[in-house]
Amino acid sequence: MDDSMSGDYGSSEPSGNGCYAGYLGWCSTCDYEGSCICGKLQNGMSDFFLMDRSRWDEAVIVCPVFEPLLIGCYALLTLFALHALYQVVGALRVQAQIAFKRRHRTSVHVPLVVMSGALLAGVAIVCYASTKIIFPEAAAGIHPAVSIILWVKGSATSFTGEAHLLHMFSVALSTQEASLGRQRVAEAIQHKLRKCILKSVIYSLVVMTPLVECICVATGETLSTEALAAFA
Repeated sequence: MDDSMSGDYGSSEPSGNGCYAGYLGWCSTCDYEGSCICGKLQNGMSDFFLMDRSRWDEAVIVCPVFEPLLIGCYALLTLFALHALYQVVGALRVQAQIAFKRRHRTSVHVPLVVMSGALLAGVAIVCYASTKIIFPEAAAGIHPAVSIILWVKGSATSFTGEAHLLHMFSVALSTQEASLGRQRVAEAIQHKLRKCILKSVIYSLVVMTPLVECICVATGETLSTEALAAFA
């Protein structure tokens, strides 16, 4: 294991020697204990794998976050998301009117469900990007708000995509009802529905990883610097 990843992080004198370099990135300037010295407007508050380990009295491994670039990218993302939300709200209003006219039918108006999921995903994207703009140091897997928003975004996106696929499958299959029979069509749609639900649940559990990591950090459990170094 690299000596720069171990030791007592008491020294803050810059040195060009012994800095970390690996798959996690590289550091050009670090102190005598191997803790990376971040430049102006840089930090190690990266999502998922936190490079700034100072909260656990460990080293700053690398400084991958350049705040102006991060803020600029998330500002663009916010603008695109707001534009998309404007279109989603208009489509949602139309589908709500259609669903109201069909309110006496027993079947669910799937396009309304799809638009509702898209609205939730869009709002989550705007919240996530805005949080990263206001608090560039907020990292997924460490800060609760960012981790929760990221999980909601991922889950809503998965749910929306699966609902849309189910709707397209149902529409395509309904055109074959005369040849296949209503019963077979209904069974095929139910089977597809179960698969879509299962995929959406699995994906939601996968994107919950930052939230689980956040809970572990809150309870004092986290991936050590040594583990990160071995991983890299």
